[in-house]
Amino acid sequence: MTKEHNRQKREVWNGERAKTSSGLRKSDLMKNKNGKIVSKKQHKKGLELHRMMKKEGRLAEPFKKKSRSKSRSKRSKRSRRSRRSRR
Repeated sequence: MTKEHNRQKREVWNGERAKTSSGLRKSDLMKNKNGKIVSKKQHKKGLELHRMMKKEGRLAEPFKKKSRSKSRSKRSKRSRRSRRSRR
């Protein structure tokens, strides 16, 4: 999503334009819970995807703890040393 797309949606929402370059009209747009102007179609798809992922249990995957291996801890020490030497 570019600044241009956001600007066009805002202009359509405020009545300054008839439709966006992709053809969205005010009847196709809505404000989400954060106050951002989004298309109704994409909002609905996102809700369905969220429900599906929650049902499958995949929604929690990014929040699972990752195991730390010894090689990873060695790399972090090396990077700290290299940062000190750069100063």
